[in-house]
Amino acid sequence: MSDIQGLSPEELNLAAAICINIAFLARKFYSSNTLDVVNAFSEFYDGHPNATEQDILAFSGARLTDLKILESIVGGSDGIKESVDWVTTISSSLPRTAGTGSHLIPVFWVFFILTTAVLALRLWSRQSIAGGIRTYDWIMVVGYLLTVAHGSTALYHATGINTISQFWGYTWDQIALQQSIYMSLDVLYPCAALAIKSSLLLFYYSLSPARYLKISVWVTFVFALATALAASGYSLFKCSPVAYWTEWYTSVCSTNQTIPYVVTGAAMILADIIIWVMPLPMVMSLQLYRRERVAAVFTFSLGIL
Repeated sequence: MSDIQGLSPEELNLAAAICINIAFLARKFYSSNTLDVVNAFSEFYDGHPNATEQDILAFSGARLTDLKILESIVGGSDGIKESVDWVTTISSSLPRTAGTGSHLIPVFWVFFILTTAVLALRLWSRQSIAGGIRTYDWIMVVGYLLTVAHGSTALYHATGINTISQFWGYTWDQIALQQSIYMSLDVLYPCAALAIKSSLLLFYYSLSPARYLKISVWVTFVFALATALAASGYSLFKCSPVAYWTEWYTSVCSTNQTIPYVVTGAAMILADIIIWVMPLPMVMSLQLYRRERVAAVFTFSLGIL
């Protein structure tokens, strides 16, 4: 270990891991900050230098199976005590950095107002000029509501829960809530994106009787649907049990979660590009002046956003 004044990133990660594991173990302290739980363990060991497993269980409310697992990780009961004592020693030097979620507040409100205004104008123009609101317009409303739900949840997580940047400043209940919100965001995003894609695709389907366009719409929709189901399903079932934070030691999660997210993310971007390109051949074939054609291509290209 380095001196207290110069903790390395590895030591900070180790301190966070100790706080998380001790906090999960001590079920009686789920509403206390993880660092406070570590300090409570340290005081317990000071008063009970020869504490048995039963003493630890009675003090912390831990389950015997969880205690056995943690002991096997850190090298027995002495390993737990040494870990607790080390974190207690360096606790005054552990950084406590405020979260940066407040930066998202103006971004959220700007885009919320902008998208709400655009959607309202679209519905108004459909109703008053285009002869009524169509099915694809209502699907876009669903996409809008899902997007607002996703953005609101993310903002709540960033400003209401993720208030600091280190695990030792949270309770286990807060950590578990963070994880559940992460999961809900991962599931909501593909659903919102699918609703928006479906609205655009149905709009394209109604534009022209061209066989190539209708086939392209169906193929793209199936591809987008499969991608959304894969992304949401993986986020939901990447760990067993689903609420893995309730079984921190015995839950089983995918070992490499980066690859599935990269693959599904790339597939979603590919679907975006296809939807952007799909109507362009039809637009280019229309008998329009050059300025009108450019304007039409620009209008359809807005879908890439």
